[in-house]
Amino acid sequence: MKGLQQEIKDKYDELGYSQGWRFLNCPEKNLVSNNGIIIITLNPGVGNGIDYKMHSEFSSEAGCSFYYEDWQSPVQDQFKKFLKLLFLEIQPNICYRSFINSVLIGYFIPFRSRKFKDLSPNKKKSIDFGIKIWRKIIEANKDSVRLVVCIDNTTLRALKEIFSELNIKEEKEIDPLSTGWGKYQANIFHYSYGNKNITLLKLPHLSRFRIFGREIAKNKIDTIMKAATHDMKDQ
Repeated sequence: MKGLQQEIKDKYDELGYSQGWRFLNCPEKNLVSNNGIIIITLNPGVGNGIDYKMHSEFSSEAGCSFYYEDWQSPVQDQFKKFLKLLFLEIQPNICYRSFINSVLIGYFIPFRSRKFKDLSPNKKKSIDFGIKIWRKIIEANKDSVRLVVCIDNTTLRALKEIFSELNIKEEKEIDPLSTGWGKYQANIFHYSYGNKNITLLKLPHLSRFRIFGREIAKNKIDTIMKAATHDMKDQ
């Protein structure tokens, strides 16, 4: 998407951040050519003894960075498990590597911080910037997107705002589904654009809640995955 990389660099400098930035966990081409699945996490972290300077900033041209890098992070392991379940539900007959490398994955806010509150005093400006760039991306993909996934309320609110502005209409919200982790639930919203169905899935933050891969919660996770991918199978 022309000019986007420079736009992020300019905003990073303007807001005075110093921890670095990262935008996509997938190849740049996925911004305009993907398999209809978009995953948006809040913002990239720092620390934990990992040299993040070794990671690419704008995109991961080798493929899905959840697989090709070692973050030593629970969120990486959880997304690997989640993507495998998506694959098995949607396209188990194609090449798995091709599937995961075709998902559009990125950060709502590309600026690194140890905690989200550390983006202050420019947190509001960072959120507004995230809305601005993702509005462009979702608008470019609104004819083909089928499933959008997020793991925090800030990104969820932003996506609902973006969908409304782009005339992607909310049809219904299904009852929250248990994740099998205490009272934490998954939320699923059904949208439509033209004659296409779009599902918005909000999961608990996967860096804190390791809901995937627990045998005790397998039936609950299976229910979430089937509900999240139901419309993809019907089209």
